[in-house]
Amino acid sequence: MKQLIRMLSVAGLTGVLVAGIYFVFSAVVEQLQDFIWFTLIDTEENKLLVFPLAITAGVLFGFLLKILGEDTKHEANHSIASYASSASQINSSWVLRVLGIGVASLVAGASLGPEAILLPASYGVAFLLAKKFKLPNPAQLGMLGIIVLLAVFFNGYAAAIILLAFIGYKNTKNIKKSLFLVVLGVFAIFISLATLRLLNEREGYVYIGPIGDVTLTPTLFAAAVIIAAVATSLPLLLDVLTALFRRMFDRVRSHWFIAGALAGLGIGVAYYLLGPIGYFSGRSGLGELLTINSELTSLQLAGLTFGKLIVTAWSLATIYRGGFVFPQLLVGMSMALLLSGGIPDSSWLFTLLYASFFGIFTGALGSMLVAAAFVLTLFGTTALPLLVAAAAGSLLIKTIFKKQFASKATV
Repeated sequence: MKQLIRMLSVAGLTGVLVAGIYFVFSAVVEQLQDFIWFTLIDTEENKLLVFPLAITAGVLFGFLLKILGEDTKHEANHSIASYASSASQINSSWVLRVLGIGVASLVAGASLGPEAILLPASYGVAFLLAKKFKLPNPAQLGMLGIIVLLAVFFNGYAAAIILLAFIGYKNTKNIKKSLFLVVLGVFAIFISLATLRLLNEREGYVYIGPIGDVTLTPTLFAAAVIIAAVATSLPLLLDVLTALFRRMFDRVRSHWFIAGALAGLGIGVAYYLLGPIGYFSGRSGLGELLTINSELTSLQLAGLTFGKLIVTAWSLATIYRGGFVFPQLLVGMSMALLLSGGIPDSSWLFTLLYASFFGIFTGALGSMLVAAAFVLTLFGTTALPLLVAAAAGSLLIKTIFKKQFASKATV
């Protein structure tokens, strides 16, 4: 009974702390980005100012990495299973260091998302709580932090619970133990979402507002297969571009000043060409793109698609820290709108977003299970047949590029 109380305490505290960290981290990053890039120096009004700002921010971030003894070479890690292997180095200072460097990177202009920063930090919180309460197997209980963060990101239960059940059974091979882990996870998620309500945070990091009535037709199912296939291949193109940029950048990486200045210059060029809609993680660009898409030409949509892909690859290849999943949602959305020639009606819009997001998640994380969990959370269960169609398109690409997907296992 005492151990059960300790486990519930760990789950509850994990829910509160992860939700709090997400809320504070997101608020700090967004406020600083808005103040520095649009208020202190208005790069929207005077686009040329993006160059000195991005270069200066890159140099300052490079200097921060130098004084902290951090390598300028870094790879974003979205593999859930990998966090347990680094448990021996986790302490409270490590968590704060990850968060601090993450804030600095995103504020410096990285075209990356917060997920590769908040995932290890959330794992670390749950892991340290499990150790503090002297619970058995804290490395496994650390997964609660990741599951809670996923629920917070999407402001819902579905994605987190599906993954928790899968991970629990995969790790324990015991249905009873995995079900108990699910119960703990549901409790932690409930506490985290309640915490966000108290903080008046009612939308997830990715939020797609009401789209309208949806009527599915055979044409839309066929479109979903094609869109999902194309979207699944985009992260593979990102991998190729990142490897290319990394080989180029490795020649100057040895000196922090040159590395920071060059990294910032690349960001400046990209943001000058893309404009504010392509800045940072692309989160704000999702809603804006849906609003102004009718004003954009096919050439502009193509530029946004490939421009955002390139600047994300540049960010990954140079000195910045952050994740590559959320920025690619903007890539997927702009690609879907490009292929559709605009938005004929709400049914087309829903199909395009559903299939492109499924493909992006599959291509980025390598798991159709994860992709299904995420799109079900974002779009609900009203269009399950579209899930099958999108899965068919993604499966086609996964089969063709089996070798490339072998290293993308997320769970």
